[in-house]
Amino acid sequence: MLKKSIFFIFCLIGTINIYGQLGTFGNTYIGQGLEMSIINAQHSFVSNAILTKRTAQKGYLSFVGTSSYTGATNTSHVNGYVKTYLPTAFTFPIGNGSKLRPAGVSSASATSPIDAAYFGNNPTTDGYSSSAMASGVSNVSNVEYWDINGSNPTRITLTWDANSGILSTTSVKIVGWNGTQWVNIPASADAGASLSTGSITTTNTLSPDTYSVYTLSVGDAFTLTVTNPSKTVPAGSSVTGDAPTETVPTGGVTPYTYSIPASGCVAPSGVQGILPLPSSSNLSVNSTSGVYTFTAPNTAGTYYYCIQVCDNTGTNCKIATYILTVTCAANAGSLN
Repeated sequence: MLKKSIFFIFCLIGTINIYGQLGTFGNTYIGQGLEMSIINAQHSFVSNAILTKRTAQKGYLSFVGTSSYTGATNTSHVNGYVKTYLPTAFTFPIGNGSKLRPAGVSSASATSPIDAAYFGNNPTTDGYSSSAMASGVSNVSNVEYWDINGSNPTRITLTWDANSGILSTTSVKIVGWNGTQWVNIPASADAGASLSTGSITTTNTLSPDTYSVYTLSVGDAFTLTVTNPSKTVPAGSSVTGDAPTETVPTGGVTPYTYSIPASGCVAPSGVQGILPLPSSSNLSVNSTSGVYTFTAPNTAGTYYYCIQVCDNTGTNCKIATYILTVTCAANAGSLN
């Protein structure tokens, strides 16, 4: 017997209000100036994306009353605009057709809805130059942005994945395009955030219409501001140091940890006659505080030692190489 597969492609040509249960199979397209509303119902994303017109006049899948949804995935979501009329927190099931990249708001209303769409493009290619940054913004995503619209004051949440290029969960920011440049919007990363997945929410409410589009400032890379600190101590003296203030780690994922590197501690270039700090000096460091101690060699000269600093991922590590000048001990006598 010959079996035939039948696929349905739905093209919305008018406004449809849906009550009760709804599941979308195959592709559904919501065209110019049209809106398909889910009212007091739960929508199930079963397979493939719902397409809505992204350019004026836009199309929308909207959620009204007590509506909700299930089943949004990388392959099953809304490729285009979603609108919420809900007075409660709502996460937009939006993406670009191949990946789900949601955004969220804390509330909308029946008379003041909010809509959003995700764009997996470099903002610069769409007219929002990533090089135009206000004070306090050090970088801007070059892979994605969100268009979020509405006048109702709300807190805004943006998300990221492994492809977003997040460098630090402590310095990641939400930024908005004000027409000429990207502006920092006070926000903080939500609990459980990592470099590969997470979300960030604005500290205060704002009208989404305040900015044309939104994206992420991906944070600052993990660095040590001082990589070759120096110390001068008397021979044979007991030395205490503080790696956090001497090396000044920034960026990455806090808290930082400190250790004596098992390898990679090499003499700094350009210093003649420099020697490694001998093992008899008993260099040790507190992994949490970064406070370290050792005994200076009894012989005057120039030495080096290293402290390794890692961010909380355990994979971003830097080595600070200290240059230690040991002088003659006090009251060591004199040569007549």
